[in-house]
Amino acid sequence: MRPLAMGKIKELVKTECNNYSKVSMLRNTDIQSLKSFSCKAFTDELDTETPYFSAVLNGVAGSNINDVPSKAMAAAVLLKHAHQRLTAHAYRVAVVFMAGGAKTSIYNRLNSSGLVVSYKQAIRKQREFGEDFDASVKWWKRSIEIHNDTLSLLQEMAEYNRNKSSTARKEAIDRQHMSATLSTISSHDLHDLGLAALSIDDVFNETPFELSKEVIASKCPSYSQEGYENCLTIISSHKELPITSSDMTDIINSATTNPPPVYQIIGDNLDFSVKTRHQSKSNPNKSLHWFNLHAVRNRVCDVTLDDTVSRGDLGEVDISQLLPNHGLISELRRHFIILMSRVLVRNVEALRMFEDCVIKHIHHRYSDVQNKVPTEEIPLGLLIKNENVTSDMVDIIQHLQNNYVPMQDGQVYEQVLFGGDLLTEERARNAQWAFMEGDSVTDRLEGIIPKHEDWHAKLYLYELLSMTELHGKCTCKCTIYHAQSIF
Repeated sequence: MRPLAMGKIKELVKTECNNYSKVSMLRNTDIQSLKSFSCKAFTDELDTETPYFSAVLNGVAGSNINDVPSKAMAAAVLLKHAHQRLTAHAYRVAVVFMAGGAKTSIYNRLNSSGLVVSYKQAIRKQREFGEDFDASVKWWKRSIEIHNDTLSLLQEMAEYNRNKSSTARKEAIDRQHMSATLSTISSHDLHDLGLAALSIDDVFNETPFELSKEVIASKCPSYSQEGYENCLTIISSHKELPITSSDMTDIINSATTNPPPVYQIIGDNLDFSVKTRHQSKSNPNKSLHWFNLHAVRNRVCDVTLDDTVSRGDLGEVDISQLLPNHGLISELRRHFIILMSRVLVRNVEALRMFEDCVIKHIHHRYSDVQNKVPTEEIPLGLLIKNENVTSDMVDIIQHLQNNYVPMQDGQVYEQVLFGGDLLTEERARNAQWAFMEGDSVTDRLEGIIPKHEDWHAKLYLYELLSMTELHGKCTCKCTIYHAQSIF
């Protein structure tokens, strides 16, 4: 009786698994499916689609029935052994091994056990994961280009309708021979008619706005299908059609003051050495110099700050405007009190009871944005370039400008800040100066604005404090260490 029952259970589980293999989530090995894969969702699917197989696994688990990852691993290995296409879980394990630096021999051994896919499959999937690594940044770039193209088309549409209304108004006046009559009407007559405050521009602003696709396509040089559809979307979101020219002015002002957020690119050199076990003339040690990049989107976008013109002549600036006044000193003192209170409760044992009482954040005008909007940071990978070599530095800037600077037909819509340490900024500026005789903005590499970050300044400050505290003052004058000690 027992062998008969075991055989029956075996057939039930086999039938369940064969049917489940056709609809299993383990068959979905595309990038999005692997990213969204969940062991909990997988085990829940097993409970629903394969109740007998799931019951067997639960019986084996015993008291650890809630150990979802172990159940998912056991089920995935067994299913992959019988159905070779159910490899989603094996791909995820392979990604973990890849991140840990596992060797090919480990992949070969574990692949035969069904735990992971082969090494070649893992490499192929890793490259597939990296195909759209900068898709988010390119969408940031594209959103700025779309906004500028749409704004240009809106302005051209407004200009065309303005000219059209002006021409039509002039023709109507000429046809009705109103020129002489209008010249004889006095302001007193207009006041009696209640039209004293009505100007010719007011009449123009109430003229219905022309939005037909055929007319806009023929009269506006910036016309494109995508731009036209974006214009209609913006217009309909502000007011129902039809609109007047005064409405169009409000729409353009709103679009101008609400641009998409800009972003910046941060880079730094990555230098390391690879030492060979058996060094020879043909197999020496290697010194590698690469360049790491990532992009950060600005959380705050203040369109009221003009970055095209200076705020005034430096020679006319009063020195009193640059020196700290009483209000600024009081505000700075208040901030120092908050910062020092944090240091005291963190480092003084007797004051740690007040840790919940200190102010954790100094409020400012952008505090709400900082607390609610997370920082978007996208890695842009490694460039096999050495920033110490001028030609490589030029290649780095050209790579950034060609791929991540918003532009259209050689016109740069928005310059992108490129941050790094002081040496990186110097080399980037030198590379740009070498191309100053270029014919266009892109030829002169002006789509990028180099700037220096302050992480090295913080590092040097900590090193200085450490040397001063541990070793005291240095008495060896005319040395850098002595100058640091004095500072």
